[in-house]
Amino acid sequence: MTGFSILVLAVFATLHAAPVPLDASTDTPAYTRALSPREGPPDPREISAREARLLIRTLDYVRSIKPKSPLTFAIVFDPENKVSSQEAERLAELLDAAPQSDKGKLEPLLIPLTNLNQSLKHIQVLYLTHGLKPFYTVISERAALYGLLTLSTDPSCVRANGCVLSIQTESGIDILINKKIMKRNRIDFEAAFQFAAQYL
Repeated sequence: MTGFSILVLAVFATLHAAPVPLDASTDTPAYTRALSPREGPPDPREISAREARLLIRTLDYVRSIKPKSPLTFAIVFDPENKVSSQEAERLAELLDAAPQSDKGKLEPLLIPLTNLNQSLKHIQVLYLTHGLKPFYTVISERAALYGLLTLSTDPSCVRANGCVLSIQTESGIDILINKKIMKRNRIDFEAAFQFAAQYL
């Protein structure tokens, strides 16, 4: 095992300690449900509970995000794209059931592309689903205006200057950061996290 792999495992060791508990404190989800009920089998790229925990844990290493409760975790999706819509709904469910981050209790918020022109000043994090490649530029520019941390599990988002950071778990834990977009959005990561990531 390489030194890089050991460091990645050390940074995220606490993610594997316990499963995500169900939230029985409320009868309705805390997020805004903007989607119709899911139909058919899930897409093979559907986000997993492990990936959701990694996204939550990542926030703890972002110095530019101040503790706040609730902390709005927005998920932008294309309502015309089934893969994008299903991923958005699944992630919102996982975040709503997740334990509190060190930054505060997360409040998922679904944002269809058609509503992206609304004010984002109350949002701290913006997640981009798969299927948004044609819209990377406009989403990235909107996020830059508010200094948002933009995340995805699709590495093409980082490579195409659409996101600050992507996380993949297909072969271990792969963290990819777009240094240009990180600086433009004024995102500041803890040193330990930076060492565990690869930069473009």
